[in-house]
Amino acid sequence: MQTSKNQILTTLFNISMQIRTRFNLTFMLLYFVTSISIFSQTGCSFVTSASNLVKNPSFETSSGGVSNANWLASNGSINSNTTWKGCGNRGVYLTHSSGTATIYQTIPVSSAMPVGASFTFSAYAGTHEPSQQIWLMVKFYNSSNQEIIVSPAASKRVTRDVDVAPVNTLELYTITGTIPANTSYINVGGTINDDYLKLDGVGLSVVAAPLPVTLVKFDGNVLKNSIELNWKTSQEKDFSHFEVQKSNNSVEFGTISQIEGGKVSNYNYIDMAPEMGNNYYRLKIVDLDGSSNFSNIISVKYELDETYTIFENPIKGSEIAISTNLKDPLFRINAATGLQLNAFAQKTDADSYTVKLENGQPGLYFLSIISNEKVITKKILIL
Repeated sequence: MQTSKNQILTTLFNISMQIRTRFNLTFMLLYFVTSISIFSQTGCSFVTSASNLVKNPSFETSSGGVSNANWLASNGSINSNTTWKGCGNRGVYLTHSSGTATIYQTIPVSSAMPVGASFTFSAYAGTHEPSQQIWLMVKFYNSSNQEIIVSPAASKRVTRDVDVAPVNTLELYTITGTIPANTSYINVGGTINDDYLKLDGVGLSVVAAPLPVTLVKFDGNVLKNSIELNWKTSQEKDFSHFEVQKSNNSVEFGTISQIEGGKVSNYNYIDMAPEMGNNYYRLKIVDLDGSSNFSNIISVKYELDETYTIFENPIKGSEIAISTNLKDPLFRINAATGLQLNAFAQKTDADSYTVKLENGQPGLYFLSIISNEKVITKKILIL
């Protein structure tokens, strides 16, 4: 009888152990699947999307080889690996040398990502020491290479510990915001003050903010002595004014005129001081609340045959002696930004004139000699 009881107890014990084992296996499998879903490395469609403005986002060639092209590092070095990866066959890790080490890529602002656009930055990242200051970041710079500080900062701290299960797995981080005014280019990447930053699958996409004005056209035509700009709108909502901006290199623009909006749908502006060669124009579209956006950039080429015109260049002082056979010329001096300066001309001989520049500071200017025959524009340097 005792033997029978022992057999029953043994059987019950074995059954309970089987149930416990199956429960533990089920729990472990559930944990594993849940962890993989949190740190999934399959969501890489944003990396290969045509809207991704980051070049070489997965740090590898099309055949899976090593490539750090388009990426730079300061106070550290970029190393390739196949252990920590978010997309593709490999990723990189940034090593620390001294101070703060940075990995970054520079992306210029263009018509594809205008000021005021909403951006989304995404990257797979991780570290061995989440207690250290390890960050992903998006930074904005103006044309003078000065950082434009935004609040809140476009950054996110990396806290994914690659030594914790699931080991060697990166986490997907996302930063969103708006591109601030005066942005010329953007740096994306990450920084560390110690340990390593594991990085892969980097993406930056933008969605342009709606304009307060819908432009139907914006173009320019060369006239006899000037360039005429014309633009037309089909919708103006909560709109204040246009600023006509001009550049000689398509990068640095200066405002040359302000035109109020809301009264007509067809607008016109005549640039009386075009420069020989390519003249670049854009419209700054300003809303009633002060926010703004930009139109596309147009280029108008101004070419006229030069005639007899002589003047000393560079120029010392504020007086310019000019000899020209143009009939009844007018003289105009513009700063490099396009703004017109006060200048007074006095005829000293049959074909000789003295042009006095009021409050002229040393620097680069543009001298335009205007007559009914043609316009001649030259760069001048005042010492």
